[in-house]
Amino acid sequence: MLVHRYILRELAKPTLSALFGFLALIFVLQLLRFGPDAVRLGVSVQELLWFTLLFLPPLSVLIIPLALTVGSFVAFSRLAADGELQVLDGFGVGPLRLMLVPIAVALLGAGLSFYAGAYLGPRSVVLLERLAVRVALRTMTSGLKPRIFNQFDKNLTIYFAARESGGLRNVMLYDGRDKRMALLVTSQRASIRPTKIRGRVQLRLERGELHRLERDRASYQRMGFGELIYVLDLRALLRGRFKVERDTQQLTPEELRRAIARRKAARQPTIRLELELTKRFSLPPGVLLFVALTILLSYRISGRGREWVVPLIAVVVFAYYLLLRAGDALAGSGHVSALVAGWLPNAVYLGAIALLWYRRRKPAG
Repeated sequence: MLVHRYILRELAKPTLSALFGFLALIFVLQLLRFGPDAVRLGVSVQELLWFTLLFLPPLSVLIIPLALTVGSFVAFSRLAADGELQVLDGFGVGPLRLMLVPIAVALLGAGLSFYAGAYLGPRSVVLLERLAVRVALRTMTSGLKPRIFNQFDKNLTIYFAARESGGLRNVMLYDGRDKRMALLVTSQRASIRPTKIRGRVQLRLERGELHRLERDRASYQRMGFGELIYVLDLRALLRGRFKVERDTQQLTPEELRRAIARRKAARQPTIRLELELTKRFSLPPGVLLFVALTILLSYRISGRGREWVVPLIAVVVFAYYLLLRAGDALAGSGHVSALVAGWLPNAVYLGAIALLWYRRRKPAG
């Protein structure tokens, strides 16, 4: 028990430091990514914090394994560099016994990672989309500023000269989201209001002109109108902004299974959904493999552990990512099933662990 408490103490500090470091990094990246948009769209500090918090559950599948990998490698590389692993091994405390505490912590991390990825993640993506739509809807209906170009996307801009009762005066709308053409609409007056369909707004433009230009400049059209109804789907607009994959990230494992069954009944491709479902179960156990592999590697680099920490962590994580991408490519081309592709990295890492265990040697004195 004394050894286990010692290992837990050695493991806790670097793991928690890595965890809070990753959280701080995510917060800073979110500020850099959405800060300018938040200022322009009038997002409050509270809403910006909610945006950041709602991004955490889907990322927990990555954050938890990384934190435990860093913590395990830092702790055991220090023990290896200081010769403590050699001393413990001399007293009969080998890798298997030393792994008990890290593996127990990794089991807890795997459970949290699975629950966050399978259930909290889909729910947070839904809430994130709703919050983004609410902010965009508020901006579209009351937050537009006169005499400036109000940009919602790099290809969607609204300009107007002034507000008047019930609407906007002298309006220009540019919409270049369609890859085939760009639209420029000018009107003397416009009003904006939400539709009955959630997440959509209706622009009612009066007395103006519509200019339509093909991307290849093959044709140009100009037409006048007395009234034009222009509907914007804020969900579709924001989905590209927040990289949300509606048919996968918003679904729990049970919903994914039902979606796969429906697509199979309709004879539609299901490989992407099957890969997503498989990864919901295959990625969390990767925490255990990362921890076991880093501990065994610490024995292999005994006496020179500190300078190897960062390179080996990078190799362990990046190799796992490459194996995931290779599995996706093989499954997408039909060479292997989604089940094989999803569990391929775990199988390779399990083989590496078995090889290191077989070739294990005592730390050199």
